[in-house]
This record gives sequence, structure tokens and C-alpha cells, in this order.
Amino acid sequence: RISVSAEELLSYPLAVTIRPPNLRKVLVQLSGRQDYAPNVECESPFSLMSVVLSSDAIGICGAYSDVFLYAKGDLVRIEVDELAQDQDALYTRYGIVSRSSTRLSPLAQAMI
Repeated sequence: RISVSAEELLSYPLAVTIRPPNLRKVLVQLSGRQDYAPNVECESPFSLMSVVLSSDAIGICGAYSDVFLYAKGDLVRIEVDELAQDQDALYTRYGIVSRSSTRLSPLAQAMI
């Protein structure tokens, strides 16, 4: 694993997927700015991989993304010195929402 400072990270163009939604908050904290928008936003991790492999952009995606498998060693994971791994904003939480008048499927029931 490679480790860089936040300043070094932010000196490169950043390409991100639309998830996680908390990413903008983390980038604002790292940059010290009031708002921070990435240079490129991609719908899928595979589009992101294509952008990163054909440019000098640094890609930000989920740690368990399949792109690392498909990149076959062409991508490396970078850790940011000032970024605590236990920071709540790094994690996305999902929930199940249903209408009260609708019966849940067996799969939805099993997930609750």
C-alpha cells in the first residue's frame, strides 16, 4: 500500500463514482474548503477504472469494488495519512423501506 498526504492527493485530478454519498464531506474536510467537487464523476466503477487507467487522475471508489480484480494489478490502493479509517463519513449505510400497506416478499422478510 502507498501512503500520501491529503495535500498530495488533492494536487491530482480526482475521479469518483457517485457512491459513497459522504465522499464530498470527507473531501471538504481534507481540503479545508467550504465545498469540494471532484473533477470527474462516473456512474459505474468500471467507467472510473477506464478514466484512471487513461489519465493522471486518482480514482476514489469503494474499497471492495470489483475493479481491483479486473485491473489485474494496474491499480494500487492509496491511503491518505490524515484520514482516519474509523471515520463515520467513510461508510455508507443502507436500509429497507417498504409501504405499510404492502406485504413484503420472502427475500425482504429474510433481510430484516
